[in-house]
Amino acid sequence: MPNDQRGRPMKKNEQGMVHLRDSRYVRQTGGWSRGLFCMVVTSVVAMTGCAQTSWNWRKTFGMESMVELPVDSVAGRVARINLIGADKSQSLVDPATIERLNKQLDQDTPLAVKSAIVGALGRIKSVRALDGLESALRDSDARLRSEACVALARHSDPRAVLLLAQAVRVDTSTDVRLAATRALGQFDSPASVQTLTSVLDDPDPAVQYVAMQSLEASTGEKLGLDVRKWKELSQDPSVLAGRNPDARR
Repeated sequence: MPNDQRGRPMKKNEQGMVHLRDSRYVRQTGGWSRGLFCMVVTSVVAMTGCAQTSWNWRKTFGMESMVELPVDSVAGRVARINLIGADKSQSLVDPATIERLNKQLDQDTPLAVKSAIVGALGRIKSVRALDGLESALRDSDARLRSEACVALARHSDPRAVLLLAQAVRVDTSTDVRLAATRALGQFDSPASVQTLTSVLDDPDPAVQYVAMQSLEASTGEKLGLDVRKWKELSQDPSVLAGRNPDARR
């Protein structure tokens, strides 16, 4: 292999003689053209800015494209359902719409559509929405049941606490029981405290841990991870009710 005048090895190829270990030497052709191309692209982006690129992205994938989705497709159905109750001013939905949503949870509906319905029922401020969420808690898919627990936590009706308490007791999925236990921390009532106290005896340490977190959220007490202290404090759940102004009754 030939060397240069300093004794450094050189390699000969189609592009010419180049050093193997000296980045100061580049191929006689090819390297400069690629560098020039990069400089041109960078200059164009700098001059045009990112706003136009961002606008094109929104036009292709954003709200403008939703109107082009087939009405009967899964994506189209999900897009329409996601708009229900999305605005807080629209949280009051007519009973007929709620009934249609509830019925779709009992049918052979795609899971993505069911998930969107559960989210909508969590946003809708109506006791009728609880019927659909109760149906979702009986679904064969554990993920949907977990989502139903999250949606129930957004309702202040006492029935929501009873449904969550039932899920904690009877559901066979640990993930669902954890979701229900976490959701009970959003309520400030004797029923929620009683259920969370009973969960302290659960053989699963993860469930115990979440139960203590939820008791803290529900009661406002700071007892850490001491199961014994939580049990002592919850001897009379009615005393604990109302201590946390951020929790729901």
